[in-house]
Amino acid sequence: MVLSWGDARIGNMMFGDDLSVVGVFDWEMASLARPEQDLGWWLFMHRHHTQGFGLPHPQGFPTREQVIARYEDLAKRRVADIEYFETLAALRGSVIMVRLARMMSDAGLLPADSGMAHNNGSSRILADLLGLPAPEGAGVALISKR
Repeated sequence: MVLSWGDARIGNMMFGDDLSVVGVFDWEMASLARPEQDLGWWLFMHRHHTQGFGLPHPQGFPTREQVIARYEDLAKRRVADIEYFETLAALRGSVIMVRLARMMSDAGLLPADSGMAHNNGSSRILADLLGLPAPEGAGVALISKR
């Protein structure tokens, strides 16, 4: 077990002039966990911010396999159970989207009958990881159907 950041993603990092990480932010999901939990979240967030919005993998960004290989190289150990931790991250992301949809609906920013709570990028990625059909119905469909 290690201290898990809980929200490992580029948007929560501050970089110095030499592009080294000089700060990390957004610690409200911190916990004690296996190191793979942060790696799973990192991989999920990349997938969410690309596939979840129907966008291609950005040129110059490492692939999932390259991220895992680099992590293993730096950690001097093999990553274990990463599929589980990516799926856990997608579940956590889906739960966050349910809460966000409810908050937006309560604030009048979404119609009460919006399907965003179940039809969103996180839930579609979760369904894909579990080999299930994607949620259907009115909602915010962030993944383009190809």
